[in-house]
Amino acid sequence: MKTTVKNISIITLGCSKNEIDSELINAIVRREDFIITDSLAEADIIIINTCGFIKDAKEESIRAIWEATRYKEEGRCRFIILAGCLAERYSAELLEEIEAVDAAIGTGNVKDIIPVIIDLLDGRKKIERVRNVNEKYLENINRLDFAPSKYIRVSEGCNNFCTYCIIPKLRGKHRSRRIEDIIGEVEYLVENGVREIILIGQNITDYGIDLYGDYRLYELLNRLNEIDQLKWIRLHYLYPDNITKKLISSIKNNTKVLKYLDIPLQHISSGILKKMNRKTCRDDIIGLISNLREEIPNLVIRTTFMVGFPGETEEDFK
Repeated sequence: MKTTVKNISIITLGCSKNEIDSELINAIVRREDFIITDSLAEADIIIINTCGFIKDAKEESIRAIWEATRYKEEGRCRFIILAGCLAERYSAELLEEIEAVDAAIGTGNVKDIIPVIIDLLDGRKKIERVRNVNEKYLENINRLDFAPSKYIRVSEGCNNFCTYCIIPKLRGKHRSRRIEDIIGEVEYLVENGVREIILIGQNITDYGIDLYGDYRLYELLNRLNEIDQLKWIRLHYLYPDNITKKLISSIKNNTKVLKYLDIPLQHISSGILKKMNRKTCRDDIIGLISNLREEIPNLVIRTTFMVGFPGETEEDFK
């Protein structure tokens, strides 16, 4: 693309999913000969990949946006583009209330970053590309930033609709990537020095059910374990329901899979779990943990619990 607007700075806020989206944006714009800069003062375009999940994250995103606006006066910035969950959730309000913001792209519109830049260069104002949350993952875009450890998104979205969570509205329904595409990405990253991968999604336990009619995380782990020079495989965000015997066996027997699981349990009271619209109860959780401990004695489990949920009693808390 021939333009005097060349330097782009990307600010990434929020979760590991946003980190991957920023890396995809990075790769897309660099294919068009844009230059990535860490200096906001040197950026012609500032892209802020926002988070809109909880209050603190929203406030951090708003502060970052206002901080970026001063570079339209003090720096060389011509355009500010918002991406991510806050942009998906509040695109109209942000475009209307913050004059310096020129465009907003939602979580399913990462692919539109170049068309949006072209439209801005052509003089269009206040561009909004959102409400495409069920878009497929952008395959065949090689990420260009390498480190010993990298996140790998195996799925996007969530079908659980927990009553406290807005993620399905911001990230769409559960969509798994094909095993072959994930293997190809990991092989590419390993060739470029990556030695640990962290598998992520909103709920990776459900990996494969939409594509194959079966839960296939176990098969993905079996395949990844065979990749030469890959040292470690770490699993994040496994909902406790649908952790199958095949998956437990795969975690146990594949030597590269770390015996460390991130399982968000949220509560242990069956009544509160029901109010949360969780698919498990107290007995299910106790049975799962007991089974995991029996099969994988050295297993480390990381979890999160929510206290003060509406309707929680002292008995629920105990």
